[in-house]
Amino acid sequence: MFNKLFFICLVLTSHTVFALPEQVGTISFLQIHKSPNESDPTSPRFIVNLAGDGVVESNCGGNSWASPLKTEADRTMFSTLLALQIAEKKVKLQGTNANKCLSGALLIRNVYSTW
Repeated sequence: MFNKLFFICLVLTSHTVFALPEQVGTISFLQIHKSPNESDPTSPRFIVNLAGDGVVESNCGGNSWASPLKTEADRTMFSTLLALQIAEKKVKLQGTNANKCLSGALLIRNVYSTW
């Protein structure tokens, strides 16, 4: 009995401690940004803001989300966001942690379609 109770407490505590920043809502802003400085390692990138449930808890200085457009996975996330914006569907964005920033915005780790 004690082992089961300890396990449940451990799971609940670890979920709180390791909770990832996330936000759910409809896309209110979606931009592809290319820095005028060609050597900028964060360029090109996309920036997204959501209107809806929850405010992002972050140490990045804003309420925006961003991701570079360097890999196939990055481009897939952007395509998914664009499709969800066109369909006017809710999206859930999840970050790595509240301190992982890209040009003043939370770095996107996962994109979810919600309904």
